[in-house]
Amino acid sequence: MHLIMESVQPEGDGPAWRAPIIDGRHEIWLNLEDSPSLRGHLETHLADTYVDAVKDAIYVLNLPPSKAAEIPRECPYTLDQLLGELPRI
Repeated sequence: MHLIMESVQPEGDGPAWRAPIIDGRHEIWLNLEDSPSLRGHLETHLADTYVDAVKDAIYVLNLPPSKAAEIPRECPYTLDQLLGELPRI
């Protein structure tokens, strides 16, 4: 959802939006390390999850219909793009 919010309101990009993206990715990576088979589940449900994230972003940002129409209806990201790479310390 935060990636969608960032794409429609780039002026809002900042720690408040980047932190949840990083936290979510970190949590997913930890789950994948414990259960690698979950990756298939994520890939299978990516389209439905994206639709839910679009709805959530529209609601959170209180987007007018004209702005909401700018959001792609199909997920423009691959799972690898969404997961990104976590910075290693």
